[in-house]
Amino acid sequence: MGGGWITPPSSIRAGIYTILPPIPPIRLAPKTTPIHREPMDLNSINLKRFHLHYFTYLILVLILSLPLTLGLVADGYRIIFYFGSAISFSVQMAILQLRFLPSKIPALSESGFPFFTVFLSFFLNLGILTAFQVLEYPFEATSGFLIAYFVHLLFLVFASYFSGK
Repeated sequence: MGGGWITPPSSIRAGIYTILPPIPPIRLAPKTTPIHREPMDLNSINLKRFHLHYFTYLILVLILSLPLTLGLVADGYRIIFYFGSAISFSVQMAILQLRFLPSKIPALSESGFPFFTVFLSFFLNLGILTAFQVLEYPFEATSGFLIAYFVHLLFLVFASYFSGK
């Protein structure tokens, strides 16, 4: 042999080529496909359908709360409990309507209006709870307000889950 040539293996000289598949890289977790969900856009919500679902939810909550309040709230204070709940639901719905306002006036969504309504909601709810305490309303009004507030938030969680946003 000589001349500096390297002799290839006999399988290549015979024309037998074996092509091995590429070895996949070692992964620690399976590759998942990203879910392309649209961000929650309050401008694209069907308001009539939203209101129908919200008030159906309120009626269902009222029906379910009647047997619960019979055992947990004193007889004379049940109306005060529902009074606090009604104040909470009306305040939460009014603030939610403000959140929907940029769908009617698009310029509001660019001016920080949705960010403003978050602070408005917080301080308005805090002010009402403070007023209940300063005016010495019974505890049932405060508890009704807080329970209704969390039931309202629970509806928003359900609505965002079932809408897929």
